[in-house]
Amino acid sequence: MQCGVPCEAAFKISERAGAHFGLPRVQKTMKKIIALIMCLALVLCFAACGKNKGNDVGETLNYSSGAEENGESRNAEENASQTEAQEVNKDDETQKVDTYIILNDESTTINGKGASFSEGVLDITKAGVYSIKGTLSDGSIRVNVDEDKKVKIQLDGVTVSSTTTAPIYIENSNKETKLVLMNGTVNEISDTAGRTTDEDDPNYANAAIYSKDDIEICGSGTLNVIAKFGKGIFSKNDLQFSSGTVNVMAVDDAVRGKDSVEISGGVLNLTCGGDGIRTNNSSEDGKGSITISGGTVNVTSDCDGIQATRDVIVSGGTVSVKSGGGSTSDIKSKSPSAQFGGYNGFGNAGYQGSTSESDADEESTKALKSDGKIVLSGGVIALDSYDDAIHADGAVELSGAKLSISTNDDAVHSDESVTISGGETSVSRSYEGLEAQTIEISGGNTVVKAADDGLNTASASDQAENPYSFGGKGGPGGDSDSSAWLKVSGGRLVINSNGDGIDSNGSIEMTGGFVAVFGPTSDGDTAFDYGTEASITGGTLLAVGSAGMAEGLGSKSSYVYSNTSVSAGTLVTVTDEGGKELIAFVTPKNIENIIFFDESMKEGASYTISTGGTHSGEEADGIYSSGETSGSTQAASVTASASNGRQGFGGPPGGPGH
Repeated sequence: MQCGVPCEAAFKISERAGAHFGLPRVQKTMKKIIALIMCLALVLCFAACGKNKGNDVGETLNYSSGAEENGESRNAEENASQTEAQEVNKDDETQKVDTYIILNDESTTINGKGASFSEGVLDITKAGVYSIKGTLSDGSIRVNVDEDKKVKIQLDGVTVSSTTTAPIYIENSNKETKLVLMNGTVNEISDTAGRTTDEDDPNYANAAIYSKDDIEICGSGTLNVIAKFGKGIFSKNDLQFSSGTVNVMAVDDAVRGKDSVEISGGVLNLTCGGDGIRTNNSSEDGKGSITISGGTVNVTSDCDGIQATRDVIVSGGTVSVKSGGGSTSDIKSKSPSAQFGGYNGFGNAGYQGSTSESDADEESTKALKSDGKIVLSGGVIALDSYDDAIHADGAVELSGAKLSISTNDDAVHSDESVTISGGETSVSRSYEGLEAQTIEISGGNTVVKAADDGLNTASASDQAENPYSFGGKGGPGGDSDSSAWLKVSGGRLVINSNGDGIDSNGSIEMTGGFVAVFGPTSDGDTAFDYGTEASITGGTLLAVGSAGMAEGLGSKSSYVYSNTSVSAGTLVTVTDEGGKELIAFVTPKNIENIIFFDESMKEGASYTISTGGTHSGEEADGIYSSGETSGSTQAASVTASASNGRQGFGGPPGGPGH
């Protein structure tokens, strides 16, 4: 089979990408971006020139951050729905064909009704099932059907390129158009950078596959899209992917559905100079959402990975996003003059904040971004972003996904609320961890590493006043805000931060669950900070770090508070009067203060803090969940009291970390 992706043409994507973006940060990293696009273009060329199998190109372009390795964790219900979708799409592939078409620049053959060919354009004007194979070196497939019936186009080994318009152009299809990728075939669609930019031109279409109506892509074959002019696949209504392998390389957005994008199956490998997946209908209620319920989605984007004008909802599948070059460069600075030591407590080199550019002047490079809410209830999700990993103007709900995050900015940011009720969230790198006006944790396992604050709550007004620091210190030393709060009733939360560990401009309430904070080493920050009041009445809470601004846990609980110095890497154990071990952990950094609460503790009882020795139990995130300590030395004996430590110590509140 002749290669359907001309290598010379593929290389020109990098030229178009270089001209397409003129923003400060992109200019700074343009050499890296062009090199990446050129490498991917080569890979796509070689893959397409190889064996004619449906998964060859998809395997070659597997540039995921690692989420696909955990794909086996998807539950039986999701697998069942995938199987059902595959059966439906097999019907699309075996359905009776109305018209057979063999494309050829000189003599295209049409056997059936509803289609005609003239001057390089195949026109489909009636609903029905069309089987198309062959090549057009400079032409297009155009659909213009004014019937309330579906158009199904079986792509059975098609190569179409165009220098003047979209190679596949769905001008009108009242019901829906289905592109069916036939089993065992590779179909290749490409356009050129130099085609018309006049929107009044009848040939204007700013995508390689352009549709003014609903479109669904399905089947068991492969579709390669190389968009050198603009977007890869674009629908002005709804866009759906249910099966098949789709590889897109575009200088602008890879996939855009104005009203919605729905992914229920298949494999999408997207590389682009704009957004990976995007919707842009913000004017109509109920439109503009992106939903992923199955399949595998790999996105490498210069701008946002997945961006919706309504909601982003992931309930299943495997999703991997690398946006803005990922988190490999220096962590972003919230202040023009900010510098910080980085992840010294995490065993990594320190980082210095960028001071040369303003975030406001940069293109948005978030992994998941929504003008509405973001709901992650299932699936395996890996996010690697230059800007925020998760950013919502509305609520963020984490209830069942297996989520891994590495970012130069905020791991999870909401202008309203963050709710964690289930799932696993692992933040291996961030500037700040969890941010919202209110944060509620009732379940799940959440582990956060942050170069600044681990968890922040602040009101919208506080956020607007100070754009350089989302959270600040409340209490008598500064302003406080009762509308901002943190509530923990269950789940597990472990924070390792260089700034404040937990920082609420309002209140903190804990009635259950497990919280451990490995806080700062600098006396200008603290492991546990609140603005109005703290009510710790249930569960287990550990907060360790510097002593300079260390606060107590409020007057509603009896707890241990001790200015005990411990070196990094040392085992620390807290036991009660009977020798029962309440907690054992290895501190990842030098600490000078230990605050510990357990719901079993009694006012006036004595508790022992020991250091050193070994532990026989299982360790996770530096904390032992079973076994016992041996060979330790007593470092302090502390009486549990509700009046231990300083209460409500703090300073002024901060603003958002956008």
